[in-house]
Amino acid sequence: MRCIRSLVLGTATATAAMLMSSPANAAIVLCYYNGPGDPACPQTNANVNVDTVTGNTVTGWLNDDHSATLTFTSTEEILVGDGSGQATVSADDDLLNTAVTFQLDNGLTFNTITWNLEPLSGNNPDEATSVTIWYTPADGGSPTSYLISGNGQNFRGLYGDAGEQISSITWGGYEASGDGIDSIRQVRLGIGGPGAVPEPATWAMLLFGFGAVGATLRSRKSSNTGRRLRIA
Repeated sequence: MRCIRSLVLGTATATAAMLMSSPANAAIVLCYYNGPGDPACPQTNANVNVDTVTGNTVTGWLNDDHSATLTFTSTEEILVGDGSGQATVSADDDLLNTAVTFQLDNGLTFNTITWNLEPLSGNNPDEATSVTIWYTPADGGSPTSYLISGNGQNFRGLYGDAGEQISSITWGGYEASGDGIDSIRQVRLGIGGPGAVPEPATWAMLLFGFGAVGATLRSRKSSNTGRRLRIA
C-alpha cells in the first residue's frame, strides 16, 4: 500500500505541475484593440487615470476607486499628465519622441494592456512612422515594433495568451529617429487573465499516469485475492 500511495502522490504532483505550466507556444502577443486586425485584444477591466502633473514622472490610479496606483516615467522627457477626462500623457515640448515606461505600483501586474498613440496634428514633418515596445518579462520576443499611422488613431495592445503577467511596458524607439507622436492615451488593463490550458501531449501524459495507477491498483488487488484463495 505504501508503494501505491507513493505512486498516486507522485502522479498527482506531476499532474499539478503540468496543469500549472504554460503551453510550449505561450507568448505575449501584440494585438489589435479595435478594427479588422488579427489577433484581437481580449477584454479589459481596469481604466488608467492620471493626475494633472508635469515632470519626469506622471502619477495615476486605476478605476474610480483608486484601487491601485501607477506611474508613467521618462528619463529624458518632461511629461505632462492631463487628468481632465480622457487620461493623456504627452511631452512638455509637444513632441513625445523618447521612451516612456508604464507600470503599476507595489509589484502589481496585468495580463492585458491596450492603448492609443495619438499622432501629431496636421502634416507634421516630425511625425513618427513606427514605434518599438519593450515589456517585462520579455516572454514572446521583446522588443517588438509596429507601424503607426499619421492619420487617425493607433489602438493596439499586448496580452499573455496563456495567462502570462506583464509588469511593465515601454514605448519608444520611434522612427524616423528624432520623430515622435503627440501623446499616449486611453490606456486600459486586463487584470488577471485566463489560466494555461494543457496541450494534447500534456493530456496524454496525464492519462498515461492515471492509467498506470489504475493498472497497479488492479494488479495489487488481484495478487491479494490470489493469496487469500491459496490460504483457504
